[in-house]
Amino acid sequence: LPFLAPRLPFDVPVPVPLHRGKPGSGYPYHWAIVPWLPGLSAARVPALIRDGYAGELAAFMQAMHVPAPAEVPRKPVRGVSLRERNRTMRTRLETLEPAERAALTAMWERGLSEAEYDGPRLWLHGDPHPHNLLMKGSADTTTAELSAVIDFGNLTAGDPASDVGFAWLHFTESGRKVFFEQLCGHRLYPPGTWNRARAWAVGHAVLMARLPPVDPLHAAGVHGIGQLLA
Repeated sequence: LPFLAPRLPFDVPVPVPLHRGKPGSGYPYHWAIVPWLPGLSAARVPALIRDGYAGELAAFMQAMHVPAPAEVPRKPVRGVSLRERNRTMRTRLETLEPAERAALTAMWERGLSEAEYDGPRLWLHGDPHPHNLLMKGSADTTTAELSAVIDFGNLTAGDPASDVGFAWLHFTESGRKVFFEQLCGHRLYPPGTWNRARAWAVGHAVLMARLPPVDPLHAAGVHGIGQLLA
């Protein structure tokens, strides 16, 4: 994050660590102290409102998705080949009703049929879902303006389709059109990206729709499935 932050849009801050700690004293993990970034979780507002930041999120991803150093850690659940996720995804799909399962399986298989990503490993947020985007305003806001992007715990590098796939969880068709039009034509997003992204969206949405209804991401997952089926 200290490396990435100066390269990301300055009007959308990220939680750059103020202090980094190592495992010790009975706590087995690396840890960090980060600044508090105020804002409203985008998962708390309707998708029609979220459509308003589609262009901002596209710009953020364009700035984020740049070639990463070889030593960037690899995450087995983000940015990898869809084939590596196939067994897990098939298991998730089996939990759905037959009609949903058939339609979403077809989308998953279409993504699998695309040529694998062979570009440079790009920096990825890993989890840019609505609950990790903060907006200015309150729960009754009618306009969407990003105030921060948080939770980089899945930071990694790889196929950008993994990040792009979250568009189905954020937006309606209108917002996705703005989002995709801003990314289309960029050399880092070749045509096969979109079918792989849709397959990743299937995985993201099904996973989150299985969360308890009180979890803000449950609604995002349900919305994503609805958008995919539409």
